Amino acid sequence: MLEKILYPTDFSEYADAAVAFMKKLKGARTDEIVLVHIVEEGETAEQIESMKKKAEIRLQKMRDGLKRKGLRIKVHLHVGIPSKEIIRIAEEEKISLIIMGARGKSIIEELLVGSTTEDVVRRAPTHVLVIKK
Repeated sequence: MLEKILYPTDFSEYADAAVAFMKKLKGARTDEIVLVHIVEEGETAEQIESMKKKAEIRLQKMRDGLKRKGLRIKVHLHVGIPSKEIIRIAEEEKISLIIMGARGKSIIEELLVGSTTEDVVRRAPTHVLVIKK
């Protein structure tokens, strides 16, 4: 049973590849999906507020689509370093599984280039399912 699933998104086509998979999770006895978007630090306060407003609209659409499939949804929108925030939320929410999209690079490329997904896979307190596009 996958009681609580965390789905971090940056709204890219790679992250969206996992949404179709999540819509099928009602049959896996999933109790709740936690949608997460992290606005990266380093922008001006005005830029951060603008990015947060845009993210709120997109998260609401995602939430509504998943709710129509009968899933309970919780939303987190934070500012910070994405991988650190994802891991922190996973710990706080007692997540059973993290589902993330990836660009489909090889493991060697991921290690050399570095990415949020790769960092979460290495440091997550639970299982991580990476959906490649």
